[in-house]
Amino acid sequence: MARCFTRFRAAHVRLLARARAPYARAHTIHTHVQREIRKDNETCIVSFFNSIFIHRYKDAHAEVRAKCTEAVGKVIMDYSSKFLDNMYLKYIGWALYDKSPEVRLVALDAVDTFYKSQLVNNLEAFTSRFR
Repeated sequence: MARCFTRFRAAHVRLLARARAPYARAHTIHTHVQREIRKDNETCIVSFFNSIFIHRYKDAHAEVRAKCTEAVGKVIMDYSSKFLDNMYLKYIGWALYDKSPEVRLVALDAVDTFYKSQLVNNLEAFTSRFR
């Protein structure tokens, strides 16, 4: 009797494995596609940052500098895993010392958003550098 039960259990496990296999493959493919899409998005954002923002944060018009600072703040908040780094935060910190009050206000709003979120632990170097 124990042999029959063991064979039944083994057959049942094989049957379940066969039934789940297509779903597991589909899930693996879906996960891989999602990772590729996320990687492409991050590449586009880094490209945007390096090609546009680097040149526009020093613009002569305060309105352009303010918009750039606001955009960088949003990118840092939305993609904190990639962009919450001193390489990107330094531009927000430099904007805090801009000659235009509009730019300083936008930078201060971005910093305020960082500190109100759960990102406080990752801002120690930023805080010590831009007090």
